Amino acid sequence: MAVHDRVDLAHWISMFPLDQLRANAREFVEERARQRPADYRDQAAMEKHIKLMSPGSEIITSPHDLAVVEQLRKEVFAGGAPKRSVPTDVFIFSAGEPSKRESTKVGGLPYRAAGKPWPRRPTGEPLVFVGQLCFADSKDLVGDLPGDVLLIFVHEPSYCSPLEFEWVRIGEADPLVQAAEIPPTQPFIEPVFGVIHRTSDYPDDGDRFRHHKMPYTLDVLEGTKIGGVPRWIQGDESPGGRFLGTLGPIQPAADKAYPFVNVAAPIPLSELHKRRDLMFGDMGSIYLFFDGQRTNGIMQCY
Repeated sequence: MAVHDRVDLAHWISMFPLDQLRANAREFVEERARQRPADYRDQAAMEKHIKLMSPGSEIITSPHDLAVVEQLRKEVFAGGAPKRSVPTDVFIFSAGEPSKRESTKVGGLPYRAAGKPWPRRPTGEPLVFVGQLCFADSKDLVGDLPGDVLLIFVHEPSYCSPLEFEWVRIGEADPLVQAAEIPPTQPFIEPVFGVIHRTSDYPDDGDRFRHHKMPYTLDVLEGTKIGGVPRWIQGDESPGGRFLGTLGPIQPAADKAYPFVNVAAPIPLSELHKRRDLMFGDMGSIYLFFDGQRTNGIMQCY
């Protein structure tokens, strides 16, 4: 039985069609030019601003992010098939706690047995649970693993913090840990959980996206994903072994409907900084590998 709900991509494309988003960008700039003509010395300056405001790739968190990326890719590949496709399951997020605790998630309550001692640093301070990846719906992408759910802990919620991991098989964590059992010194991270979408990375087609905004996140997706290939931020630091996936930052789309799958109201840009969404440094990600015995994680940020 599937753990995650699946993305209804057609629905989200109907909510965020490229043609309408591009028309909105042009309308915004043209209206601004009427009100502040001195800001645009000529038509070329207006077109440059329109291009900047037009939809482009993003680190994937929200339905808008995924809908735009998949439409842009479809446009590009209408001119010819990709050279190489590496399947990946990418996640967009719903706010709050999932009905199935084993789901891929960030923050909140881990899929972990009640009564089990909480992991701690050598100095005694409790580790911080930042999230988990559930591989139950993605086994064809990653092969055999020590468990179904990988829990990810850090020594502290900052860039370059040491990482610790626990594997759990579905059904083993019964009864589940409750909030009262988690050390109160744990910093709060806004809980969100994943909705899964099967797509691909196209690591040999970067040149075909070069004229798009943030082209480097169109060929190889950036966000929380299982399988595919790493979209390194600071260059290849692979420790060897199989690439399992990435735990990415949570950056809901500002001032757009459905910043989360289950939240329709836009989040104003002025309110985003007040949220405590998962963030390592400047939009950092954790890259996960398994060498047959050991799980390894690499953290990078912009």
